[in-house]
Amino acid sequence: MSDQQFKKHPDVPVEPDVMPSGKLFVWVGAMCAVVIVVTIMVWQEFNHATTREMQKKQLARIEPALAKAAQADKRAAAGYGVVSKKKNLYRIPIRMAQDMLMRTPTLLLPADIPDDKPAPTKAPAKPPEKPAEPKK
Repeated sequence: MSDQQFKKHPDVPVEPDVMPSGKLFVWVGAMCAVVIVVTIMVWQEFNHATTREMQKKQLARIEPALAKAAQADKRAAAGYGVVSKKKNLYRIPIRMAQDMLMRTPTLLLPADIPDDKPAPTKAPAKPPEKPAEPKK
């Protein structure tokens, strides 16, 4: 039987003998895209987990030093000490400094600022007069 005979009968379905390559390429392309996306997501998750583990290991080495530094800072903030004997600077506890500033806020001013009263100014000195030139 030929294709001509089937065309005469509309009730009989006829499939073409051509392979649906367009649909096949679309499905293969979609599956490749899904595989690539899933691979990237899994890779990112493992990369993130590995990075997190490395950071934990690095922080484990640093944490004891940070704890010691924090203790030293707490002791320094709560105690007395000498900052510079030459400049007459000393360290006092933070609470005490806060109380002192509440009582006298002018302590925040630098020590080298002059008072509000201007210092008396001297009259500018007159330049020395030139001696008269001898006449010839």
